[in-house]
Amino acid sequence: MENLANYLIESLRGAGEAKSSGDLENHARSLYTLALLGKAQEPYHALMIEKLAAMSTSARALLAAAMAVGSEGRPKVLATAGDILKSKVSYKPLEGGYWSPGNSSIAAELIAHIAIDPNSKETHATLDRLLKDRNPYGHWRNTWANGWSMLAVSQYAAQQSLSGEPVKLVLETKAGTEEITLTKDQPAVAFSFPLDPAGGMRLTTTSAAFVRMKVAGKPVIAPMAPVAKNGLSIDRLYEKVLPSGQTEVLTQPALGDLIRVTLRVTLPNDDTRYLVVDDPLPASFETVNSDFASQAGGQAIRTSEKDWNISHSELRSDRAVFFMDHVHRRGTYQLTYLARCTVGGEVNVPPAKVESMYDPENFALSATHKFSTK
Repeated sequence: MENLANYLIESLRGAGEAKSSGDLENHARSLYTLALLGKAQEPYHALMIEKLAAMSTSARALLAAAMAVGSEGRPKVLATAGDILKSKVSYKPLEGGYWSPGNSSIAAELIAHIAIDPNSKETHATLDRLLKDRNPYGHWRNTWANGWSMLAVSQYAAQQSLSGEPVKLVLETKAGTEEITLTKDQPAVAFSFPLDPAGGMRLTTTSAAFVRMKVAGKPVIAPMAPVAKNGLSIDRLYEKVLPSGQTEVLTQPALGDLIRVTLRVTLPNDDTRYLVVDDPLPASFETVNSDFASQAGGQAIRTSEKDWNISHSELRSDRAVFFMDHVHRRGTYQLTYLARCTVGGEVNVPPAKVESMYDPENFALSATHKFSTK
């Protein structure tokens, strides 16, 4: 711990000449860590306050937390930390700002409020904001944001007095009444039940409890039109590769046909990160690894497995999957791979899908398809 503290203190040298908002956020994080180690650096606190305009929301919150933790309860220092959280100074980032792998600003704000006054209304309100910021899957989209959020929630829990009394909840639905009891040994309960379109629900409790509800539905199995969200879209084209190496639109595949599959993905925003494109194959097709001439059939057909914007690709037996870690510019991008028709029959093709890996509700689907092979 002593070595860590010395390293962090050394890293703060030159903080007054920080060239980017990212550097300022790293300094704020170091100051918070040093305060936890009992080595608060008050001269640097004052220096960082002078650079508030170039500090992001999370950097300001970490600075406020550092001051509060190292204040030893001094009212003036706590008041200054609170003023930093409330500051209306506009954020003007240096060097284009700072990209981090997830937005942890609410978690940082909660950590700061707990350090200043764990029982304030601002502390409880920030906890509510943090819990509401979770995605439908119950987390904060990636490991970075999850880590800071869990740290903040655990610090909040450590400040709360615990009671041995059980919490009783009553859930009333059209199907009847369900009684739920939370105890020290069983602090969480999960269960599922069907929803009736004509019914509602009512939940009452004897004490404070947190509830997360996930509603899921399955569509009727039928031909499906494309689904596009907020400008994100994907469509799919099948082409037969002719012996000459030319291609034509595939209408009815035959056994042995070599097929080029093209996925067109449209991205609405610049600087898109961590996308996965998943294309299930028809049951009558198999992927072809173009690295092997014996599989590709000898034609020099360009595919996307080694494209510069593809971070990783997997040609599986039943699907092709492409991962794109960072796409700098908005626009339409084409992903191509080869498949071969190996089985006859009539098959339905599920939609291709593009989604944000850390934000799965941000997705788009192509249309379904139907092939008949003789």
